[in-house]
Amino acid sequence: MDRYYVNRIVEEDMRREWEEKYKKGMEEYLEKGKQQGLQQGLQQGLQQGLLSTAYNLKKMGLSVEQVVQATGLTAEEVEKI
Repeated sequence: MDRYYVNRIVEEDMRREWEEKYKKGMEEYLEKGKQQGLQQGLQQGLQQGLLSTAYNLKKMGLSVEQVVQATGLTAEEVEKI
């Protein structure tokens, strides 16, 4: 085998290795982003549910203190509703 041929084989192996690492890294990055997005969406949904419940409780005539106790929201959050 001549030197040029050996160098091409080595370069091709290095390129394949780099592509595999890049692909694996991108997959891990995308999965992490998806998990963070899901977690953020769940937190926002939970907060929206609490605000909706607080709104309904206030509509029923409960005091701010009672709504705070029932939902765990702060008095400031309940008063803004």
